[in-house]
Amino acid sequence: MCSRLTSVRSRCETSASGGPLVPEIACGKMKCIRRATRADAAEIYSLRLSEYMRAEEFRLAEPTILLWNERDDRDGVLAAWDKSSDPISTMRGGIARTKQEAEERIKCTLPNEYAFPALLLDRGATKEEHRGRALNSALRCYFFLAILNLPISSVLGAVYEKAPRVNTMMSLGYTLFAPARNRQTHLLADRPLLITYLQGSKIQDACDRLKTLAHSALDEYPWQGDPLQFNL
Repeated sequence: MCSRLTSVRSRCETSASGGPLVPEIACGKMKCIRRATRADAAEIYSLRLSEYMRAEEFRLAEPTILLWNERDDRDGVLAAWDKSSDPISTMRGGIARTKQEAEERIKCTLPNEYAFPALLLDRGATKEEHRGRALNSALRCYFFLAILNLPISSVLGAVYEKAPRVNTMMSLGYTLFAPARNRQTHLLADRPLLITYLQGSKIQDACDRLKTLAHSALDEYPWQGDPLQFNL
């Protein structure tokens, strides 16, 4: 069981090994990161909607796409709570077993040389007043921890040109490219869309880097609940 005083490295190693961190309870009035469930659907949708509507790099054409759905039930939706009932940062992650499955989910054409299965991260959103605190990196760290011992060949996602996290992702070892075809209709891009790709051999190093980048957020928002797990 972890306390607020437990080091980031100790806590992350415990999580990576699959051991319990803290009792599975709601955050209540504590700051924490935990897995969201359908019971949090309204709050997660509200966060996604408010921040997607605020975005400068795209226009939200289909708000209903952000509603909690069956994919959210199957995948892992993580969120950070800040002493309230409303989440302040969230991200979704799921396993794409084939190139075709990934293309259907991300709505873009992917290179044939990309390796699968892949962890696909999407639906990231952080309240404007809480940006710059590495909460996105903290959530990404827990997703990486969940796949360290799995035969995952890559990590995929999407970002828009000149987005604040582009430099961070490049520092983690991601490569970025503009897809040959973008079939997204729910977001109308005002800046070029870039696919982000991290080779499986770089996941461990990227996870270690995230522990450093997000150490303050990981300490301030301790994990609550059973460790995140994926089934291949």
